Amino acid sequence: MGNAADSSIRADTEPSAALLVTENSEDIKFFQRTFRSWKWQIHTARNCRDAGVLLRREPVAVIITEAHLTDGCWKDLRDRADLVPDSPLVIVTSLNADDQLWAEVLNEGGYDVLAKPFEQSEVIRVVSLAWLHWRHKHQEIHRSATSSSDTRTPATDITPPARLRWTGR
Repeated sequence: MGNAADSSIRADTEPSAALLVTENSEDIKFFQRTFRSWKWQIHTARNCRDAGVLLRREPVAVIITEAHLTDGCWKDLRDRADLVPDSPLVIVTSLNADDQLWAEVLNEGGYDVLAKPFEQSEVIRVVSLAWLHWRHKHQEIHRSATSSSDTRTPATDITPPARLRWTGR
């Protein structure tokens, strides 16, 4: 995957997890191929209900979801994500990814939009940046909750995990 997005990724960081919400088997295969060699755990869900169950059981940093699902939409997942500790960031995917969807996602609490058909380098870039943003937010929340005598790694030292590990659920 030798592109610019990979150059900032180091192998010596802790693994993390993401949730892919889609019924599209081609999208699942794409994400399997793209993240096969990474150290993240990728969970899958087919709809909002299944994603909600998984979010209560498994901590994830990033949700990658279709804009529209059989039982809801990306905003429903954002609302569910907001209810869990260290709520994950939501990346929306769509065949009709236009300026209107992008503005809606950003204005209503989503992180970004990925247009279909996917471009591997763009997916890696967006997911990596979302993880960095989530991790920074996560550390800031925990830093503010601890006393000033607690020493923590500064957020500037954070790099995304170098490898993702695929697990279908």
